[in-house]
Amino acid sequence: MRPRAPLGSEIFEVLPSLEAKSWLRALEVLEQPPTVFSVHGLTERCVELPVNGRLVWVRIAWEADLDGTRAELVDRSIELARLRAERRVAEHASEAQHRTERLARTSRIAFEMELRAARAIAADAMVRREDAERMTVDAERRRIARDQIVAASALFASVAHDIRSPLTALVLNLRILEEEARKAGQLSSPTQAMFDDTRLACDLIEGVLDGLRTYASCSGVARRLPLKPIVDCAVRLFRWHMQQKGVTLSVDVHGEPEAWGTTSEICQILLNLLANAAEASPRGSAVALECGVDAAGAWVRVDDDGPGLGDGDPERVFEPFRSSKEDGLGIGLTVARAMARRHGGDLVVVKSHRQGASFELRLPRTAR
Repeated sequence: MRPRAPLGSEIFEVLPSLEAKSWLRALEVLEQPPTVFSVHGLTERCVELPVNGRLVWVRIAWEADLDGTRAELVDRSIELARLRAERRVAEHASEAQHRTERLARTSRIAFEMELRAARAIAADAMVRREDAERMTVDAERRRIARDQIVAASALFASVAHDIRSPLTALVLNLRILEEEARKAGQLSSPTQAMFDDTRLACDLIEGVLDGLRTYASCSGVARRLPLKPIVDCAVRLFRWHMQQKGVTLSVDVHGEPEAWGTTSEICQILLNLLANAAEASPRGSAVALECGVDAAGAWVRVDDDGPGLGDGDPERVFEPFRSSKEDGLGIGLTVARAMARRHGGDLVVVKSHRQGASFELRLPRTAR
């Protein structure tokens, strides 16, 4: 009487005792209700139960007895089967709910991982875009700098050519005047010092012309030099300019610093820094020149009491043809930095201890 398919298997698991009864006439599970059946008869029962996710009908028939004991036994077995079927339905529902929750949790985790991956990809793309934009800006700046250097080189070559002829005549006249003064016995020590300073100034101008003409080559042979005599020479050559501007100059040389370079170029850099400081400082103020040495090398710092460099990029003061002076060309700091870097040093803007600007020349103590 038990069907071959699993249909109703849960029910037969709780009705084994009925199958063994000799008085049992029928025990079957139907997919549709029978046409004629009795729900509460003395010898028959037909009940509706949920099995395997759908409704089935269980029909039980037996031989009649006198006291109704068989009917009670059938009713208890049917109730047990109903409870078992309901429990299986609840288990199936709980399992389905757990599967749904696991699927939702898995989907949520997968979505969060994909979202994190998408955010990481977006962030990486943003960084790459910023890097590309930065590289584009840097490339444009380098292109502009190259164009400026080409233009500056052409201008420098023209200026050097125009100045060299009168400078040659000046040097020749200076030599003649010195010789005449010596012959006349009028070459005193102060006069000789003036001739020496003037001759040094002409040598500096010659070095400037060489630097302007080549813009990348060194004038003279670099070697290790004491800085104090060069500082003294620059101060001595610049004193007339300081007097004209009404600015005093304080000099402080710490120890006996030495640096790698040429006398003319180091002196030219210092003259450029002192000239800029004097131009920027108001009358009655002071310009400070300090020199020393540390673990990185020798340094010379020039501070002024001027208005400073403002809030912009301080590196822009080294760009050619940028000048805050009405009659300035904007090439002095450009050439000065190029000279410093030729010998492994640099010329930089540093934080000033005063209200104005502060430039520091750094030079190695040995060749690099």
